[in-house]
Amino acid sequence: MSEDSAKLQPVISLTQAKSKEDIVPLETGKHKYKGYTFTAMQTPENLDALQTFGVRDDDVYLVTYPKSGTHWILEIVQLIMAGGDAQKTNRDLMATILEITFAPSPEKLKQSIPGYKIYEKLSSPRIMVSHIPEPLCPPQWFTKNAKIIYFARNPKDVLVSAYNFFQCMVGSNLRLWDGFFEKFFDENCKLINR
Repeated sequence: MSEDSAKLQPVISLTQAKSKEDIVPLETGKHKYKGYTFTAMQTPENLDALQTFGVRDDDVYLVTYPKSGTHWILEIVQLIMAGGDAQKTNRDLMATILEITFAPSPEKLKQSIPGYKIYEKLSSPRIMVSHIPEPLCPPQWFTKNAKIIYFARNPKDVLVSAYNFFQCMVGSNLRLWDGFFEKFFDENCKLINR
């Protein structure tokens, strides 16, 4: 196990939940932050911390709307940086997002490690994932030489991907496409931050 993998172990066990009972409900603790709606896992403390997050010149940030192929791009970028050697990539990074604290329940959010704290401990060059809108990103993104890769996906594909992703995580009220479609666009429901 690499040194970086060992640092990620506490978070990985929390993100490998297998049932909807193991996941923080998406509608629990939703909140507004500077005009944007976020889930409980994107705490105001995490979002505040991004304003002082230490950006390094050799950082690579993968920024996208959720369900837009984030993990595919992460895998590709890791392979490019590892010269195509899959043995040199860090698959544990798949479980970490800059502004999110993954936890098995709302009560355990405070005991879990936020993504930005995990990334702070990684050796350079760091490849980091984020779903935050540009106005909330770390200000050093614009003063350091970090690389920012922003990518987008057809919104119809995002919706279908999100529907399939959430089927194993949420209650039966979102099992039907029509119900999911309406809730996806309902600001009061907040399935994904926007």
